[in-house]
Amino acid sequence: MKKFKLLSMLMLVAIVASACGTPAATQAPAASQAPAGTAAPAPVGTQVSSLAKVAREDTVILGWSISSPIGVTNPWAVPGYTHQEGNVFLWEALAYYGIFASKEIPWLADSMEYNADFTQLTIKLNKDAAWSDGQPLTSKDVLFTFNGQLTNDKLPYHSSFDQFVKDMSAPDDQTVIVNFKIPAPRFKYEVLTFKFDTGIPIVPEHALSKEADVTAFVGGLDMPHSGPYNLILWDANQKIYDLRPDWWAVKAGKIAQPAVKRIVMVNIGGQVGQNMDTVIQREVNNEFDAILDVRASVAKPRLMVTSIGGRTRCGRILRPRRSTTRMSAARIVIPSIVTRSTKLSMMAPRLPRSIRSRSTRTCRRLLTAMPCRQSSRPMPRRQCRPVLRIWLKQNN
Repeated sequence: MKKFKLLSMLMLVAIVASACGTPAATQAPAASQAPAGTAAPAPVGTQVSSLAKVAREDTVILGWSISSPIGVTNPWAVPGYTHQEGNVFLWEALAYYGIFASKEIPWLADSMEYNADFTQLTIKLNKDAAWSDGQPLTSKDVLFTFNGQLTNDKLPYHSSFDQFVKDMSAPDDQTVIVNFKIPAPRFKYEVLTFKFDTGIPIVPEHALSKEADVTAFVGGLDMPHSGPYNLILWDANQKIYDLRPDWWAVKAGKIAQPAVKRIVMVNIGGQVGQNMDTVIQREVNNEFDAILDVRASVAKPRLMVTSIGGRTRCGRILRPRRSTTRMSAARIVIPSIVTRSTKLSMMAPRLPRSIRSRSTRTCRRLLTAMPCRQSSRPMPRRQCRPVLRIWLKQNN
């Protein structure tokens, strides 16, 4: 019986060994094919080590969530393209809406004028408008953009063009005339103007007309564009844009040369609003100049408490300071009370008025301000300090 069991075990081992089969030492095992969408996408553009050096004060670093497929820059790529995640640095519209000034800002078009009954729109283009490859941006590009939206039901503004647009023509290189089926007084604003995440960009006819399926063409980093920056690197961790020295808008006198020479969009990953404690701290540390996005549930005042030499001391309440970049975006530095040994971080439900004030307060007033002002009569300072320690522990 024992011999039979031994023989059975030997046969089982032999079967398993023959099934698994160890490959020869000189032959590498074939790589298994990963399911679609699971493999890490290859980066595109210049290698990080080969990038030109740009000073920190000339660079804007954004903490952002980047989820679109690497390399998709074609505004007509469906699905895959997003008008967010930095693509606004590549593409421009006929006009912008100035939110704070509440007025139209002509851009690729010098003017867009309706007739009396809003059934016709005449567009006059800027003669200096050009693509990043040096080709002029003309009425041919605008007609191609409009006709694409009108005839291709995969494009985002197809329904608007189909509802309103009757026909289009281009009398010359700088003029486009659009005739409407019915009065369309808001078409210029709702469709042709960039504002609040909406509006169509003008696309290059000489690039997209060569594609059999414009919605399947990803674009890549070399696709001609009219915006002020070139996308030079895109990988799973970041997107890097460098300023175009030949941007047409500067030559046309539309705007001064941007002071920001490089824009780095760091992919903070995950869902928007997650892991924001770390992201906010990186912004305070000057690693980020702006971040997406601080929800109300995350944006709670943080107090840093330390103890030095056995006595409670306070640093100054920091005033809002400007970013070190030329973005000129004021950053509010989170107020902090600095005291000794271990750093104790705690989330305060609400900062008292004396702490929220921009002016510098003494340590005594700060210590007396928080838990001890909950009653009508503030506690004496010696009684307040133990209460403060207990309060900090309870709210940690």
